[in-house]
Amino acid sequence: MFHEALTARARELGITEAEAVSRLVEQGLEPFLESGADIDQARAERQLLNLVSDLARQEVESSTDWNERLTFAVFERLRLEHRPLYDLAIQDGHRDAVNRRIARQIKTAVGAQVKKRGDKPATARAPRGSEALIGDYTLLRPPATKP
Repeated sequence: MFHEALTARARELGITEAEAVSRLVEQGLEPFLESGADIDQARAERQLLNLVSDLARQEVESSTDWNERLTFAVFERLRLEHRPLYDLAIQDGHRDAVNRRIARQIKTAVGAQVKKRGDKPATARAPRGSEALIGDYTLLRPPATKP
């Protein structure tokens, strides 16, 4: 019964079951955070991940062609449209962890697959001199179609 509820909630949020469990644990532990700043940061991260799902889906729905640089596109929207929320979520040295969660969330929200070069993930770099929030990112391909 709980697994069915978890599966339904994960599907509703556009995330994996593992990520749904992680969010439930975070919500349960929130009362034990020590300060208001910690609580604000945790809430900002949760809000940011929900926002990222919406942004990724918007990016995919607004284009007729698949954008293999979807991760970069979503991070650019965060930089340009939601920077205060992003800055709050990454404060106190949490940037790398939050960025990894954002990248995973983008992939999961649209069902994307990692593009490969041989047997390694294909990556790209943000343009030199840009104010990008990320330097390197993994290229994505559209969801696998079911036979």
